Amino acid sequence: MARAKTWKSWRRWALVLGFFALGIPASTAALVRSGTSRERLHALAAGAIRDELGLRATIGSVQLQLVPFSLVARNLTLDDPVYGRFAEAEELRISPSFRTLVRGGLDIDEITIRGADLRLVVRGGQIRNLPRFEGGGGGGQPTVPFDALHVLDSTLTVDAQPHASGQLRHVDLHVRGTADGIGIDAESRDGWAQHAGGRETITLVDGAVEITEHELRVPNLDVRSPELRVAVRGGGALLTFPEYGYRGAIDVDYDLTHVARLPLPEGT
Repeated sequence: MARAKTWKSWRRWALVLGFFALGIPASTAALVRSGTSRERLHALAAGAIRDELGLRATIGSVQLQLVPFSLVARNLTLDDPVYGRFAEAEELRISPSFRTLVRGGLDIDEITIRGADLRLVVRGGQIRNLPRFEGGGGGGQPTVPFDALHVLDSTLTVDAQPHASGQLRHVDLHVRGTADGIGIDAESRDGWAQHAGGRETITLVDGAVEITEHELRVPNLDVRSPELRVAVRGGGALLTFPEYGYRGAIDVDYDLTHVARLPLPEGT
């Protein structure tokens, strides 16, 4: 008898949970299909990108995906207010805080960009159109406004004219917050670089970089071309002026006849 009552109690709870499991997705899907809701999703996505990254977003379509819970924007462009086009992407997926979304806002936990064409503008030795990740208070520890950023199967073009330009294809890039700054992992197996001495083929860029308030760390970095191989292990450089310094091991293999035409500083 006791077992029968227990079974009835569990069955009642199972029916309640089943109702919510089916009812919430169904009601959410119906809500998202409305024109007003689609406009609201567009505004949420564009506003989050503007507020968190400092970029203007033009979005083709936005959908709310329930499993995994995310906001998916397709056919979008991202523009820097000063330097213009930063990226075009097939898909940008935002994994938000569910509680914030229910309150009508959007806090980004994770961003995934797939099939993007990214463009970096370098002027005066600085990248001018990077997303604006705010540092800590008083210019302290650098931070990112999300847990992780993933850029998958994308193309990265660097415009450093009149000195050089280059492109990496099939790029996988991962940016994350660390205990004392920002960590970046990147890999590409196809690309080129153009400079005053000619054009270089790049066959591999694979490495990790960590940026803190006072230091640039390079735990590992491999760059290869048919004529050049550079490997860095345990590298680091101080970012505090006027102090500077470098540590780590650099292994370089190169073709001397080829290196002669590289645009190296005089006296190198």
